[in-house]
Parts: sequence; C-alpha cells; structure tokens
Amino acid sequence: MHKQYHFLKKRIFMMNKKQTSKLSIFKYALLVPVIGALVFFYGTLKLEAGTAGTTGAIPGGQTVVIRETVKQNEGSVTYQTIMRDTVQHTLVIEEKTVFTHIEVMPSFPGGDKAMMQWLSDNLQYPKTALEKGIEGRVIVRFIVGADGSISGAEIQRSLDPACDAEAIRVVGKMPKWIPGKQGGEPVAVYYTVPILFKLQDKNAKKKDK
Repeated sequence: MHKQYHFLKKRIFMMNKKQTSKLSIFKYALLVPVIGALVFFYGTLKLEAGTAGTTGAIPGGQTVVIRETVKQNEGSVTYQTIMRDTVQHTLVIEEKTVFTHIEVMPSFPGGDKAMMQWLSDNLQYPKTALEKGIEGRVIVRFIVGADGSISGAEIQRSLDPACDAEAIRVVGKMPKWIPGKQGGEPVAVYYTVPILFKLQDKNAKKKDK
C-alpha cells in the first residue's frame, strides 16, 4: 500500500509537470503575437511622430519605401513618402510640395528666346523619326526646384516614342533656371515647355544655295 501511494504520487507529479510544460509553451506562443503587436504599435507611433520635411537617406542604414501618396491641393501638389530604415528600424516621413501656380514663375537664364535657342542647339533629331518623316511638338512638364535645378520631366503630349525620349533627355540636360518665388521665397514649381521637332525644308535649302 505504501509503495502504491508513492507510485500514485509520482504519477500525479509527472502529469502536472507535463501540463505545466504544455502551458508554458502555450503562454510563449501567445506571447509572440503580443510582442509582434507591440512592435507594430511602436512602429505606428514612430510613423505618426516622424519628422516631416526631411530629405535624403536616413543615417545609419538602407531605406526601403513603404508607401507613397500624392495629394492634389489648390495651387500645389504634395508628395509624401514613408520609408523604413532597415538597420535602425525607424520610420520617417518625407514630404515635398511642388507648386503649380506661384507669384513669380521661374525663368531660363536669358529668357524664353535664350531657352528656345538652347533647345535648338542641343536637340538631336531621332534617326527613326527622321527616316519616317515625323515632325511636330512634344509637350514636356518638369519641376524647377527651389535651387533652379530641373527634375521630374514627364510627357504631357506625345509625338513619337523616339521623339518623346529625346525631349525628356534634352530637358534633363538644361542648365539651372532662375527659381520661382512664392511669398518672396524660392519654391519648387511645375513648368511646361513645347519641344518642336521640325524637318528642314529641302526646297528652302536649294533656294539658299
């Protein structure tokens, strides 16, 4: 009877030990999603408290873009990029506002006549367009930055793929402009320019000779 009592006591102890182990594993399994939720919550707080207006890469690691949004405002467009630093595991919000209408528009050094002359001197007629006799206008929109730099060139009205590509190339090569101003301060603004592709008149060439 004494031996049987010890055997039952040992058996109960072992059963409780197994249940405790299973319970610990179950608690640990529950803990993992809780930790994950806390990390997500912390990340969300960091996101909401992110510094708007920062530019460039986040110091200390490589950045990965999580989400990009575009908001059309009256007279401007706001671009918001949310990035994550893969090393420091922090989030940052980068915002950029580009105006569509401002008090003082940007200008090419020397004015419109100088700009057209520069485009004429630097534009290369695409061989395929030349062979097909394609001519006409490509409308290009680009951003003149607060520092006068040119970026973000995009086609607004297409003519031919080769001509479109050449228009984008030549606009991207333009020298710095005199930046536009809003409230007396230089700002980034959209600007639209027509790029003319016109074949030379062979008959006019003969007359010139």
